[in-house]
Amino acid sequence: MWGVYGSDKLRGVHGDAAWERLGHMVGARRQEILGSRRAAAEASGVGDQTWVDLEGGIARRYYDNTKRRMMRALRWTYESWEAILAGGDPVEVDTPTPEPPDSTRLAALEVSLDEMAHRLADLQAALEAVLARLPPGPDQ
Repeated sequence: MWGVYGSDKLRGVHGDAAWERLGHMVGARRQEILGSRRAAAEASGVGDQTWVDLEGGIARRYYDNTKRRMMRALRWTYESWEAILAGGDPVEVDTPTPEPPDSTRLAALEVSLDEMAHRLADLQAALEAVLARLPPGPDQ
């Protein structure tokens, strides 16, 4: 049922119908409103990989600010995220809420930190796999 994405549970899991539904709805809306993932990343300030993960139905921890930015770019309310996961429908907003200008740098840093955390988790899992294959040392 649940498959681990990569070899680290921190990276996320897939196989949950609610998350797959959210991913499908986000992907369809992204294509309709924004086109490419690159355009979505630029419009939201959220990295490409986060869009790939969510659209792939990967259940993992998404920061509130990341959710807010993605929903804003899709012209949905912030609450739409949880509504979709609960089986409901997203709520559209008439006009996108403009991003406060002084938060641009902070948003870019959050995206970078989020992507680095995912890469670090992947590297940690790879290192643990390599260490598990090493023979015991003379002191063990």
